[in-house]
Amino acid sequence: MAGTLGYSRRAEVPLLQLSDMVSGIYAALAIAGALIRRKGAVLVDVPIVPSLLSWMVLPASTYLATGRPPREGDSLIFGSTPYYNLYRTSDGKYIAVAAIEQEFWHNLTEAVGAREFEQKRFGTIKERREVTRGLRRIFASRTRDEWAKLLMDKDTCATPVLSVDEALTSSWGNAASMLVEVAGDGTVLNSPLRSRPKMRSASFTAAPSLGRDTNSLMASMGYSQKEVTRLRRLGVVE
Repeated sequence: MAGTLGYSRRAEVPLLQLSDMVSGIYAALAIAGALIRRKGAVLVDVPIVPSLLSWMVLPASTYLATGRPPREGDSLIFGSTPYYNLYRTSDGKYIAVAAIEQEFWHNLTEAVGAREFEQKRFGTIKERREVTRGLRRIFASRTRDEWAKLLMDKDTCATPVLSVDEALTSSWGNAASMLVEVAGDGTVLNSPLRSRPKMRSASFTAAPSLGRDTNSLMASMGYSQKEVTRLRRLGVVE
């Protein structure tokens, strides 16, 4: 409904529930804004499809500028440029290149031994296609992990395309503590947010069942048990 699946020749089911996640982030921002306002009740409406559509800034801009919907290979984020693309490696895996800035592109062409490509970064369509074909040949000469070892520490903005299990068990995933043990729930995915001083001091626990804490929360706000029972009957609270 938001156009995120309709740009390629063959629509594919995404790994992420994009609309749910985007609208959830917007809801959290809106609630934080309402709490800061503190001038009375605020109605927060977070429509799911428009939330996702609002993130389609570049595809929408392409359409508004040209009058036609973007397709694969049409623009920067759709693989039209050699410096923002995916390249297959000798082991059938992929390297992702996002060397948009000049310094990253310079470092990349130098690292892969293709300095002749550097000045063709903003060349004609024909020149850019030649560069893309050249990089395809180069990246096909080594494995993904060989390229990652060569490029990751040289400010090239090139990274290996990892599978889910590889990402979860990667060195950066471990360094970021992306997996945590929760009593009763086993291993779960951690939040990426960090703060100093830490906002959380207690250990992680399983999420409460819906309505488990209603009585204590309502009591802390001054509601009597009778009032809570009435609100439950009306479907206001669980």
